Amino acid sequence: LVLDEPTAGLDPATRAELLDVVRGQAKLRGAGTSVVMVSHDLDEVGEVADRVCVLEGGEVRAVGPAEEVFYASPGAAPAPATVRTISLLRDSYPELGRPVRFEETLGALRSLLGA
Repeated sequence: LVLDEPTAGLDPATRAELLDVVRGQAKLRGAGTSVVMVSHDLDEVGEVADRVCVLEGGEVRAVGPAEEVFYASPGAAPAPATVRTISLLRDSYPELGRPVRFEETLGALRSLLGA
């Protein structure tokens, strides 16, 4: 299944619903189907992707888990806020970050701040 900029132009509620569907791709994977999502929104990519492929000038610059890709190729793409935050919290919350999900990042920050 190939999704090209699937959240472009969506309102926040519909965007969240669609990303939930993409996150729930385990059923598809179990049936032998891969999901490829193309997006320029790096926070969105970091939130839903098991693996990331950064393309620049038609060439592959990096492939791997979101956190590793964004930091392994600093010239190719700046790390999204969720990836930067999780990398700082990794020692206290080792289960986070594969993929980096906004709600999990927010929960970790709340826990850290005692809220």
